[in-house]
Amino acid sequence: MPLTPVTAPTRETAIVAAHLVRLLTDYAVQQGVDVAPLLAEVGWSPATLADSEARLRYTDFATLCERIALVLDDPLLGLHAGVQVKAGHLGSLGFVLISCATVGEALDRSRRYSGMVMNACSNELEQHGDLCVRYWRSRLPGHEPLGRLQDELNMAVWVTLGRWMTGRADFKATWVAFRHPQPPPEQLAAYESLFGCPVTFAQPETAIAIPASVLDWPLPQGNPAVRRMLDALCERTLHQYADRNDPGWLGSVHKAIVQAFEHGGPELGAVAAAAGLRSDELGALLARRGTSFRTLVDTLRQQLALSYIADPSLGLADIAYLLGFSEQSAFQRAFKRWTGKAPGAYRDSAG
Repeated sequence: MPLTPVTAPTRETAIVAAHLVRLLTDYAVQQGVDVAPLLAEVGWSPATLADSEARLRYTDFATLCERIALVLDDPLLGLHAGVQVKAGHLGSLGFVLISCATVGEALDRSRRYSGMVMNACSNELEQHGDLCVRYWRSRLPGHEPLGRLQDELNMAVWVTLGRWMTGRADFKATWVAFRHPQPPPEQLAAYESLFGCPVTFAQPETAIAIPASVLDWPLPQGNPAVRRMLDALCERTLHQYADRNDPGWLGSVHKAIVQAFEHGGPELGAVAAAAGLRSDELGALLARRGTSFRTLVDTLRQQLALSYIADPSLGLADIAYLLGFSEQSAFQRAFKRWTGKAPGAYRDSAG
């Protein structure tokens, strides 16, 4: 039965999408495991896995993973299953990643939409000099670690997808770090083989670093029209599950910007004050996330515009006003810049 997550998940309310569960069960079946009894232990059946809307409690998912690892006697299950990932195992998120134009665009989408797949954790991007670091952070109370199996599954999934999407099977990160203690020496070769870069353990956070220049790499399957359509789908799904991966301060900033649209263009100082921050603090926080106040405002306007344009009860003048444009013509120019189409033509083509 689908579950509705809350904004701050606990171990009991956190959820995992059925398509990610299938990544583990698909791998287990390949290894000759009858997964039906294992699914029954957590109240599921193989038929439930076919429901793209189904969500499994995180605690049950963790139990299922541990049971599969026990049956297979495989302490490296996270790595072994993760490298078998296909885009469909991430649902809508997987397909929007494929349609992105660049690696940077895909990483931004994964940051924003990964809560649709598993909301017990978030992935956050920070730029440190010439490196871009993707952190895998627990959202459970007290930032309780998700554990070795979950961390290794996630890291293997994203490295595998990254190589496949870029078409560069030999791509190597700069370094990989895990929170859990170092495994026995006989297991270390598996990490070296998969990641091909320095891997450390017992670190403060689970993370992966890549050269910042990689963000500009083009993705061969990028398709702006498809990405826009899937962005809208992912936004609706996020709204449905009422969950966000963003830190609390960013949610306050988003709210302040949207409220400011009603009175014209948002100003940095006013938005920062509404979020309980100084202007320089907000600028620094946004810079650490690889963005700026102006870019954030433009992104929110674009996302809201796509949502409003899908509502036939709103006229174009109404939408321009809601987005803080002084003139409808300014909104039309901006919308064409975002989508390649005038708002009226976009609405007609969307049916």
